[in-house]
Amino acid sequence: MKNTPPKSTKHEYVYHWVLAKIKEQHYLPNQKLPSVRQLATRLRVSHTTIATAYDNLVADGHIRATKGIGYYVEKSHGLAIDTHAEKNAIRTSDLTNSAWLMSHLFNHHPESHYPGRGRLPAKWLPTQHFHAEIKKSLANTNGLFTSYGSIHGLKALRELFARNLTRIGVTADLDNMMTTAGVCGAIDLLTDYFLEPHDVVLVDAPCWFWLIGCLKMKNIQIIGIDRTATGPNLEQIQSAASKYRPKLYITNAVLHNPTSFNVNPASIHAVLNLAEQYGFYILEDDIYSELAGTQESIRYASLDNNERVFYCSSPSKVIGGNFKVGVVCSPQQHTDGLLKQKMLSQMCVAELNERLILAICASPHYRKHLERLTERLSLAHENLAKQLRQIGLVYPEHTMSGLFVWQQLPCNTDTLAVDAKKAGWLIAPGSLFSPNGQHTNYTRLNVALTSAAFLSWLARYLDKKAK
Repeated sequence: MKNTPPKSTKHEYVYHWVLAKIKEQHYLPNQKLPSVRQLATRLRVSHTTIATAYDNLVADGHIRATKGIGYYVEKSHGLAIDTHAEKNAIRTSDLTNSAWLMSHLFNHHPESHYPGRGRLPAKWLPTQHFHAEIKKSLANTNGLFTSYGSIHGLKALRELFARNLTRIGVTADLDNMMTTAGVCGAIDLLTDYFLEPHDVVLVDAPCWFWLIGCLKMKNIQIIGIDRTATGPNLEQIQSAASKYRPKLYITNAVLHNPTSFNVNPASIHAVLNLAEQYGFYILEDDIYSELAGTQESIRYASLDNNERVFYCSSPSKVIGGNFKVGVVCSPQQHTDGLLKQKMLSQMCVAELNERLILAICASPHYRKHLERLTERLSLAHENLAKQLRQIGLVYPEHTMSGLFVWQQLPCNTDTLAVDAKKAGWLIAPGSLFSPNGQHTNYTRLNVALTSAAFLSWLARYLDKKAK
């Protein structure tokens, strides 16, 4: 290893290094780990640092210590499971169910075997800079632990969000802006405020699978609108709007999940006109905004003049999933109602979280981090396009350099998901993203996590299916 970790985090670095090796199955259950001396030499740190990291891993149940012999990976750790249990556990109904897949977003399935994942790789996040900014932000915590924050959210954070939104053409009024527990919290807040059971909502087809599950749980009627490379199918919106009178259209204009398509200006104008004509509102989820970089893109909120668009976003995709703070910009006539809904359902977002987000996003490292991310994503798309061609697949035209590729395959991806799980891969089959269970020959690929090893397995799988 060439680089020695910062002094203040050496034992934490070793802890996560060993844990990553366990999760990636470099060290298997019951396997003996390198001795303290061996690992200290390998990582160029002190024996004390290794011993501290090992002790913490023991305390957290990842490894066990045998006196006089050494350290071993715990029996229950890793991917090794009983074959009979595996057969009983893996069902198509599980792997094509949004709640099941969501539960697996939070388990220990290694990133290297999760090509459908919705997050950036951990190694792409400059956590050492985040740690430094967090420590600075916590230098003064007078009253922080004993008082509630503002129902609108931390003013300094809203001011930062407003400045950032101005850069992408969205005008934000602080009085009509509030923080939420991430974009999920924003969508939950807005749908609870707007909708009652059996109300109609328009969504993109395909769309984020969590959204489908969330709306179904609330007993909301979902109408899917085909999403193309230039935007939603306008004829379908008009037909659905005139027939069903929806209250909301929930969508992404920029780096749509799962296609990474952007909506063009003409489509945005047309959708806004339809919203005005038929009386529905638009909930614009711009969670991937920070990954758009300098590419040409336009939002619904940019052209709406704060009348029919609820704009929500969050930096959590580029700084880490545990930073659940987002923002909602509301049309003025709905701000008071939303604030009341927030007070009675979520109360305030924890000011501690808001301060941490402010410290990270206001730092000079943050902009450099975003620039580096967009560069890496662009290169990842180029590399994946080449690799897909090498195994006979077509990289989808008009895909922008976001986190995903919406890949068409010559097979049923529900079946593929079951077979892939048996081989140790967790993919995201297309039917998960469809409000009507369609797109069964598509899968979402994370360009940063789709490895050559997975594509090699996929090529062999497709070859067998073709015979």
